[in-house]
Amino acid sequence: MTKLTLGQDAVPARVRQIGSLIQGGEMDKAETAALELLNSHPKRPEVHTILGMIYLQQLKRSRALPYLEFAAKAEPRNPAYLNNLGRLYLDLRAIELALPFLHNALTIDPKLTPTLISIGEYYLSVGKAALGLPYLERALRNEPKNAKAKWHLGEALDALGKSDEANRHYQELHQDGKMLADSLYAMSRNNQPGQNAPLMAEAERLLGEDNLPGPIAGKLHTSLGFMLEKEGKYPQAFDHFDQANRVNPANFDIEKFRQWVDAAIEKFTPEVFREYAGLGHESELPVLVVGMPRSGTTLTEQVIASHGQAAGAGELTRIGQFAAAYGYQRDVNKFIEGWGGLGAHGIREIADNYVNLLRFHARGEVRVVDKLPHNFVNLGFAALLLPKARIVHCSRNPADTCLSCFQNPLNDAHPYSRDLTHLGLYYREYRRLMEHWKKVLPLEIYELSYERLTADFEGESRKLIDFIGLPWDPACLQFHEAESTVRTFSKQQVRNPIYKSSVERWRRYESELQPLLTALGDLMQPADVDR
Repeated sequence: MTKLTLGQDAVPARVRQIGSLIQGGEMDKAETAALELLNSHPKRPEVHTILGMIYLQQLKRSRALPYLEFAAKAEPRNPAYLNNLGRLYLDLRAIELALPFLHNALTIDPKLTPTLISIGEYYLSVGKAALGLPYLERALRNEPKNAKAKWHLGEALDALGKSDEANRHYQELHQDGKMLADSLYAMSRNNQPGQNAPLMAEAERLLGEDNLPGPIAGKLHTSLGFMLEKEGKYPQAFDHFDQANRVNPANFDIEKFRQWVDAAIEKFTPEVFREYAGLGHESELPVLVVGMPRSGTTLTEQVIASHGQAAGAGELTRIGQFAAAYGYQRDVNKFIEGWGGLGAHGIREIADNYVNLLRFHARGEVRVVDKLPHNFVNLGFAALLLPKARIVHCSRNPADTCLSCFQNPLNDAHPYSRDLTHLGLYYREYRRLMEHWKKVLPLEIYELSYERLTADFEGESRKLIDFIGLPWDPACLQFHEAESTVRTFSKQQVRNPIYKSSVERWRRYESELQPLLTALGDLMQPADVDR
């Protein structure tokens, strides 16, 4: 690469030119120019920053990281650099690293609106909406028209069960024409049935427009589905849920997943766990709540986290990130062969990282809940790392679980959820894998039935708390009064005392669910179908 002969005073102007390229969408030219500038001026933090921002625009977060870290280290009193790095850590889910940088940025510039928003988002992401609320309120006072601040403030209020206040912010966004589909969707979930007629008319009008992007159309269809469901118009509601999935198709290879489950069942034997026993972390902090999405994991976390000696960390991705890094889901056989090569120190280092993340969420509590449902796939990996972790497996009627997955817009990590047949087949593989883990894992797995929990809430809650090794705390029965964040689609349920209306919901749509019921096959017990 030719080295530029650019004077020091010309660097800021060149950075601005690169910024113009970014704004114009000329990312390749911007990257080339930034790399040339960095070659000539490798110690200038603004050059590292512009290159980092280019990679962020390209969604190459890992490539952006060293450049933003360099800038923050070079000028530790620059609030913009601190905010950039803290925001990136937040996006990378390195949440224990994010907050110190964000708070330091805000200490230097208390009116830095992006930092206020990021801290508010941070607290939302870790289940502390009440702590995030004042930051988002300050951000909105600074910039009353900031759509991002308004949206996240609505989310925080929603998460705390203050839906009327949240709706006011959603309504303002809606009236401004900002985030139309998002604000309409949020209000449709919060409103009572009689309030939704104008929203339904608008959603239908918007769906009539040409060239509507799939994600927006999907959100509008989902909104209509739930509004129609509230009115008891189930066939029409289901049609919109179906269309929401059709406009956002996703490729899913059930055979590939089935083959991975076959390999896990073959290779993860009791002997493997005995061979590597004692190499992980002996901490009793971890409580892993697993299961299919929509199976009661949020409710379970809230019950446990209401205990005075327990905390909820929400859905942490750290176990899955480490599992992916070591090829756990690519090739089970190679993963197991290579695990021993890490040595006791290497394995303990991975385990320490995860336990330290849990400690970050704890403020003296002795149990911390990680409720990422799909950790059911990673339980073989988790058992090698965390020999004293407690596993709570949430289960629910298969058809109710799958219907809820189909109705709610799960992200692209769940491509199986957009087709009824794939949903049923995926559910069968999930159950097959869980049956294997129960046979071979050196960890006890507590089976928590959603139906049993709703039928005998106190009795089942007492058993759950006993399983995680804590004395009974009556606060667990008042989980719906806790000021913690509920960001999943379960927030309406979790913000109310326990009730049974989510049991047997699938019967409203029985005729439309035949592809799912066929795929589930014998997992639907005769009593479930004929009752």
